[in-house]
Amino acid sequence: AAGYRFGGWTVNGAPAGTANPLVTTATQGLQVEASFSPLPTVGVATASVAVVETQSRATVRVERTGDLSMASTVVVQTADGTATAGTDYVGLDGKVVAFGPGEASQGVDVTVLSRAGTQGERSFTVSLSGAADSVLGASTATVVIRDAPAFGYDRAGFPPPALLTLRQEGAAS
Repeated sequence: AAGYRFGGWTVNGAPAGTANPLVTTATQGLQVEASFSPLPTVGVATASVAVVETQSRATVRVERTGDLSMASTVVVQTADGTATAGTDYVGLDGKVVAFGPGEASQGVDVTVLSRAGTQGERSFTVSLSGAADSVLGASTATVVIRDAPAFGYDRAGFPPPALLTLRQEGAAS
């Protein structure tokens, strides 16, 4: 559902509140015009974010599009999936993201907790609600937490580091 912002009004072609009086007689024509502009849309930039648990945080981008001339806010919260708040990540409950005039994008950081051992991939959602002076677009992103690599490399296709042994032969010069 689209929303609109009141942009102002005019009386007989002049902005209200100027020298144009609002007093008129029954024989005078009175033309009142109001202007409205669509509210900006606010939503998550991507539907999913992946992070290795040792990175300590996952960042979900929240973007605003449309008329950015005024401030607006949106509320962010997290919900458990296979990841658990307090064990795998630090949950957000009612965090307000405030956009200033002209501001189009902000990052929302969620702290990721590193645990010993292998837990496998687990996930939680970040949801937007309560938009003020804006309308909601895509409102949910899934954050996937991956285990820390066992040997310091990312299991997503990178090989482990090579071990190189140097041996000097002959006399040192």
